Amino acid sequence: MDFFEFLMFTDKQDDKDLSSFILAFKKLETIPPRTSDPRILSRFLYRKLNLQETRGFKKWFRFYRDYDKENEIPIDLFYDIEFDSSINLIVSLQLSDPDYNKIQ
Repeated sequence: MDFFEFLMFTDKQDDKDLSSFILAFKKLETIPPRTSDPRILSRFLYRKLNLQETRGFKKWFRFYRDYDKENEIPIDLFYDIEFDSSINLIVSLQLSDPDYNKIQ
């Protein structure tokens, strides 16, 4: 199951970060690349998400990785350090973009 299928498969969440990301994801006007690589999705989403939605993005990827060992996370993200760096890329992109705060 890829990340997109996982998001559509999951039930409604009480966690505000998780639910805010799902709502933002479903409202996207442009379809992101169909991938389970958080680095690729981070580059596509970083300007489209606020801080709460960003936290939700990171939480969803942690759940996705832990949900099923047969998921489609890239093999080079198997170890925790690499995985954590990959899901934190979105924050790095937001912090390094001087226009990001203007969007929010």
